[in-house]
Amino acid sequence: MNLLTISSSPRTSSQTAKVAQFIHNEAAKHDFAGEHVDLQALNLPFFSGNAAEFAMNESWLALVEQIKAADAFVLATPEWNGMASPMLKNFLMAIPNGLAANKPALLVTVSAGLNGAYPIAELRGHAFKNNRIVPIPEHLIVRYAEETFNQVAAEGKPDELAHQRLQDSLLMLRHYAEALQAVQSAYNDKEWKPTGM
Repeated sequence: MNLLTISSSPRTSSQTAKVAQFIHNEAAKHDFAGEHVDLQALNLPFFSGNAAEFAMNESWLALVEQIKAADAFVLATPEWNGMASPMLKNFLMAIPNGLAANKPALLVTVSAGLNGAYPIAELRGHAFKNNRIVPIPEHLIVRYAEETFNQVAAEGKPDELAHQRLQDSLLMLRHYAEALQAVQSAYNDKEWKPTGM
């Protein structure tokens, strides 16, 4: 199974990218292979509804091929002011119609403190109408990110529960990826409407 992991913090060397890379590495235990892409490094244009602007961007063209090859996604965002990253929303709006349709995604939010729930609600409610990505029922809220999902847990701050939840979520993602392949095949020849209706 091919997994495309997307991290979407605008910061370099972000906790979101660290968490996403850790999750991507752990996904190999569930027979996933693929790439982790940090959107911060790509310098994608701001989505204006004009697909031609993206068609001229080499980073985007490479990313489109990765989206096409993916069987599943991990979508990781920091929580800023109770919202998902603009970079992630920009990415989700720019995906060409049908390219990611009926492919499952594990949603991950990253917080420096006790927060992190709001982006999950925002994404589930508003992010998948037109691109038709299927968020799985499980999600991860990574709180106290500096102390969580490091290669070695911080002394005195074990994160066994977070690790177990991660493994359970990746297993569910794997099962959804397998099950939804039949749905994707059924819609191979569909001409998708641009508005998602």
